[in-house]
Amino acid sequence: MTYKTYLKKEIMEHSRKYRLLILFIVILISAFSAPVILYFLPKILESQTNASMDLTMLFDTGQVPAIQNFINDMYEIPGILIIVFAASTFVNEFTKETIVIPYSNGLNFKAMVLSKYTVYAVMITGLVGLGFIINHFYSGIVFNDFTARVQFTLQAFIAYSLFMLYHVSIVVLASVYTKRLFPVISITLASYFILPSLMELLQIKIGPYYLIKAFKLGPINDNIIYSMIGTIVIIGVFIIISLRKRIDI
Repeated sequence: MTYKTYLKKEIMEHSRKYRLLILFIVILISAFSAPVILYFLPKILESQTNASMDLTMLFDTGQVPAIQNFINDMYEIPGILIIVFAASTFVNEFTKETIVIPYSNGLNFKAMVLSKYTVYAVMITGLVGLGFIINHFYSGIVFNDFTARVQFTLQAFIAYSLFMLYHVSIVVLASVYTKRLFPVISITLASYFILPSLMELLQIKIGPYYLIKAFKLGPINDNIIYSMIGTIVIIGVFIIISLRKRIDI
């Protein structure tokens, strides 16, 4: 079995188990719902409270806030789904011993890990990128407001994608060494939700967790650029460490 063949097998497996479809639907819902909710929420509250004033004045509405709402939504359910899907994919190779099949067909462990990570990298960047594109322009249409600069949305997309790929690399590393689903998900979710707050508390202004600042659609700065480069390096290091682990079949 060649690397290319196993790559096709991974894509087919994700499609057969509807992971791609589920993630696509969740991202699509987030992309369309974020501006709609922001548009109608003041009107709904106004009708419920019988307020005489225009409640839209109390809400920050427009294309930029709608995109920000979408980014916040992406950080929650889609982000968790990506981590859970990735963890189950890698750990199942060990728990169900399906790793024996590619091994018996001549595929080495390094090629298997790289093919799995490649599929997730393409899946994340592709689906997330589509979501950002839809949300950017749909938000502008809903609010008749195109003040959000494309480069800011692109910055948020790159930062979010790197942040997720960083956590998938943690999944890979934890899967290779623990081979158990619960520890892998626990470690990765702790990194995903807890460490960003800790880094902010310690005022560490560089690294993978500083990329969250780039979600805010603000001006890009040197720390964000260095964080992007550093995150790519850390991802590479985690993958190399994972590949060097000896696996007994």
